[in-house]
Amino acid sequence: SSAGVVTTPATSASEVVAGTVGSFDITGGGTAGNVQVAVGPAVAYNGGNITINQLIFGGPGLVAPVAVAAGATGTAIFAGGGATDVRVGGRIAFSGTPTVGAFTGSSLTVTITDIP
Repeated sequence: SSAGVVTTPATSASEVVAGTVGSFDITGGGTAGNVQVAVGPAVAYNGGNITINQLIFGGPGLVAPVAVAAGATGTAIFAGGGATDVRVGGRIAFSGTPTVGAFTGSSLTVTITDIP
């Protein structure tokens, strides 16, 4: 989640370590506006035992946090007033018996489109 915690319980884990929330700056953040946020299909690791199935956008650059499921679209509202920091978290679902280790190689595509 955007708070850096696991929001879906792990079925096979003895330790959960909070990650670091990602962030990016929006150009034109001084003028508030609505954007459409589209997230690509869910990505799976470890034979499908670990899945990233949602991204959460929040932070000072947005009026309120917006959760967008993988493969779906949501609307975000920029806060304006010079706030440009948008923070990104995610939801990871565990199923089966995930093995211990680091999993890399797959990514989610995020497309942000201005709403006229």
